Amino acid sequence: MENKVIILGAGIGAMTMGFENAGCSVVAAYEKDRRAIELYKKNISDEINELDQLWASNLEDMPDIDILACDFYRAFYRDLSIAGRKQKNARDVNNVIKLILDYRMPKIICFFIPQACLKLKQFVQLLDDINSRGYNYKYKLISTEQATGLPIVEKRVYLVAIHRSLDDAFEFPYFDEKKMLSPEEILENKPVEEFYRNVNHNYVSEISTKDTFFC
Repeated sequence: MENKVIILGAGIGAMTMGFENAGCSVVAAYEKDRRAIELYKKNISDEINELDQLWASNLEDMPDIDILACDFYRAFYRDLSIAGRKQKNARDVNNVIKLILDYRMPKIICFFIPQACLKLKQFVQLLDDINSRGYNYKYKLISTEQATGLPIVEKRVYLVAIHRSLDDAFEFPYFDEKKMLSPEEILENKPVEEFYRNVNHNYVSEISTKDTFFC
């Protein structure tokens, strides 16, 4: 039987592709960035909703799900001032998660969280909330380059929580040493829209001594 998944912060469809390749069915996807929504529709050819529609709707109308997946950066923390660790978003992230868990207690929770959020008290509160609702959880800081071989200097916290009623255990995979792919092996020599060249260089820092992708 397919596990039904809802995704918050669906981006351009990477998580949807991952879950579907794993045999799951994505029953609802939400994203706040309108440009990403356009690209999601091209990549996935499926329905995607604006995230604000979820908050404005009655959560009781949310479909039954087995897995709740959330990219915290896309769904909540893009409005954070990471440098100052100050939340400018008026919506309390943990309260949103609590509401969803109360309505549709999923079997499994998969969260992708920026490394900087580990130092926020909201993260500790989130772990306490998950534990109090009957989940066993594990989280691990994973390097994208180490896990995929792609030249991306990026680390994300991956949190997986499984409800104790399943009596199941989870272990993060061990990533063997991979051949690091070069940008030339990955990039396509095709024209792209000017939108993608609009990069604010004030937000780009030299953090690597080798050629890497900027995400």
